[in-house]
Amino acid sequence: MIKLSSLRSGDIVLVYDEDVEREGTVVRVSHEQHQALVDNGIQEFWYSAENMQPIPLDESQLMKLGFSREALGSGVKYKKKTAFGW
Repeated sequence: MIKLSSLRSGDIVLVYDEDVEREGTVVRVSHEQHQALVDNGIQEFWYSAENMQPIPLDESQLMKLGFSREALGSGVKYKKKTAFGW
């Protein structure tokens, strides 16, 4: 479960809709109704905190977000290209 107080517009979350798990983008949060409006790629729908999970920030998620991987000796560096270059 995720805390609604920590959600902001543009956050990416996992939503559960009829036993189907999808990634979605938070459109807005209603603290009064204890729900978040999430665009799950098919439609926008209101989800309660019980039907949302945070997405772990792992290498595959970084690649989806446009980062590139650079090996550095015994470590790894991830960087994202900006409007001004690297």
